[in-house]
Amino acid sequence: MRSHLLIRPAAIFFSILVLSICSSSAHAQFFEQSTGENATLTYTFSLTPKSPQPPIMKYRLYPSYSEQVPGNAAPLYHRAILLISQHSAHLKSPLKYWQEIDEWRLTPLEELPIDEVETVVNSYSSSLQEASFAARREHCDWNLPIKEHGVDVFSVLLPEIQEMRTVARILALRIRLRLAQGRLDDAIADLQTGYAMARHVGNRDFIVNALVGIAIGSIMDEQLLTALSVDSTPNLYWSIVNQPTPLVDIRNAIDVERDNIVTVFPELKEAENNIGDQAYWDQKLQDVIARNQLYQSNPRQNELDLMNLAYRAAIFSQVERVKQELVDKFGYDKRAVETMPGSRAILLYSYRHFQRLRDQYIAPIGLPYHQAQQFYPADNQISRELTVGDPLKLAETLLPSLATFQNSAARQDRWYAMLLAVEAIRDYAAIHGELPESLDAVRLPIPKNPFDDQPFTYQRQADAQTNATLEGVSARLPLRFQITLRQP
Repeated sequence: MRSHLLIRPAAIFFSILVLSICSSSAHAQFFEQSTGENATLTYTFSLTPKSPQPPIMKYRLYPSYSEQVPGNAAPLYHRAILLISQHSAHLKSPLKYWQEIDEWRLTPLEELPIDEVETVVNSYSSSLQEASFAARREHCDWNLPIKEHGVDVFSVLLPEIQEMRTVARILALRIRLRLAQGRLDDAIADLQTGYAMARHVGNRDFIVNALVGIAIGSIMDEQLLTALSVDSTPNLYWSIVNQPTPLVDIRNAIDVERDNIVTVFPELKEAENNIGDQAYWDQKLQDVIARNQLYQSNPRQNELDLMNLAYRAAIFSQVERVKQELVDKFGYDKRAVETMPGSRAILLYSYRHFQRLRDQYIAPIGLPYHQAQQFYPADNQISRELTVGDPLKLAETLLPSLATFQNSAARQDRWYAMLLAVEAIRDYAAIHGELPESLDAVRLPIPKNPFDDQPFTYQRQADAQTNATLEGVSARLPLRFQITLRQP
């Protein structure tokens, strides 16, 4: 997997959707995903009425400061990945093997084949131990060779980041096993490991890191929902409240990748300097064209030569317009632009055009999702802005789908809020012996849906005080909980 800037918007969304579906588990009678425009993730489960009891912070969902030890977590995660790979290398039917693991993560706890699952989980005990140690290190630096790759930074491979999903899959299965065995303390310890993994994977380097971190966090959220549906689990409202939020801060990845354009195309920044002659800038432009086309489609060399001839001619036909817009749109001195080599003017214009669009798309990231949406252009407008104006079309190639990226982060926040809602509902049921008629009736605060800043949709069935639906709407993937209250 190359770093994310080469992934188109649909691919980003699809990768996270598939990961969420493939890793789904809850102590639910079933999990389902409907398709089409009304696609919804649905979890059906039962709850035992309980209010928070002292000590209300007995269980922490993230390793505490006192548990953390000095050092870098990444080498230990690498060891965990290596141990999994060594074990998996000897599998006779790996596809069938992992399919069975995925099926177990969809199996209700009471139907889980304990002995078989325990045998599989135990075979990865060394790997999970390394992951547990790593999760309690003070920091995580993957030491990716970003600087060393220079202009080829977008080709940095991220196998360790992708393989952390496998660690999360196995860890999720062990959490389910421990819950089925009644080992809540051990399951919580594994949840701490999983949430720390998500944070360690997602909080630096590339946007791919953040997306995988968010996905791992969602896997752990599903296991936490499983834990909440277990009859013996105490109310964890205050434990969830004190979970680090956001678990993965997407702004870190945005900050790292914001200026990678000048790493990949240093010629753009160089074009700010009044140096070189026509031949000098012609060569610089040719280098940018060739590099950009390689990122777009990886054509064969003979095809690339033909494309360059046509592309170069099309680009130079826009010199007059580009020079005029450097003056009109970007405020450059008219006389200086008129004497500027056409190839330098094109590079300079492409740089300024990219910066303008980049900042337009990045700026709303700092706002809550429901506020940021008004500043994101519509899909058709984004397409038009990315492709019109810049002869080199660098923004079209390199700008990520930040609106889609922030949507993934909002789904993470929605999980956090809806888990709090579940525990607030359990608290109400413990006091009143029934599910609340509305969320306004609960005494524990529930955050609003990050997608619209409105209360979550909640409906108790009119003919039953023990069944209700809690739903968090979103632009792409609504999340629905079908809740049944256990009778004393």
